[in-house]
Amino acid sequence: MTRLSNGFSRKLENLRAQIALGYYWYNLCKPHRSLGGATPAIALGTTDRIWGVSDVA
Repeated sequence: MTRLSNGFSRKLENLRAQIALGYYWYNLCKPHRSLGGATPAIALGTTDRIWGVSDVA
């Protein structure tokens, strides 16, 4: 995490935004093999589709 986030750490606000986008991408956009190709959000029933990056941004 430290090496990936150093570029965003000049302002705390930018670091928080980058971490939030990472969580959104991991939970809404990235399919997981252990969940049968679904995202964690689909497995929880929060959404019914895999989101694209444009949906998050």
